[in-house]
Amino acid sequence: MTQAKRQERTKSCITLALYYLLLKKPYDEITVSDICRQANVSRVSFYHYYDKKDDIFIQYSDEKFAEFYEEFTKKESITLEELIVRFFHFFKKEARQLLILKCANKQEMLIEQFYSYFRYIIYSNPTSHLFKDGADNVKISFIVGGVFEVIMRWLDDGMKLAPEEIASKIIEMIK
Repeated sequence: MTQAKRQERTKSCITLALYYLLLKKPYDEITVSDICRQANVSRVSFYHYYDKKDDIFIQYSDEKFAEFYEEFTKKESITLEELIVRFFHFFKKEARQLLILKCANKQEMLIEQFYSYFRYIIYSNPTSHLFKDGADNVKISFIVGGVFEVIMRWLDDGMKLAPEEIASKIIEMIK
């Protein structure tokens, strides 16, 4: 096994260990030692990849966003509604991890990541025309906060509505 594969395996074991432990006890009661013991890795290995346990969530969400963004960039142009639909499909696919993070009261970390991803998409794809009259921080914050809150409520309701249906309602409200 190559060193890169060993590193990915170690990080994966650490991530899985944290998620497993979250099923058993509150996030604030989980220590780095608990994670290392569960993942069968040393504390040195843990600190080689992470400064603190929150970094596990951040790295995981960054990796998932990279997958999302790769799919997103395959299109030359996308509407705001299409982007919101894609986010809902993405979050539906990641529902289990979302529920775990929500139970751990880590929504603030999620919204920070979501906000940065949303801004990145808007500013890195000028051909997308997501905002006809320009994207400003107030508008982006309003949309991100609203979409995020809807995602959390949708999760609580068992994700019964289709992503397209929710996106349509959001776009209707924005207009």
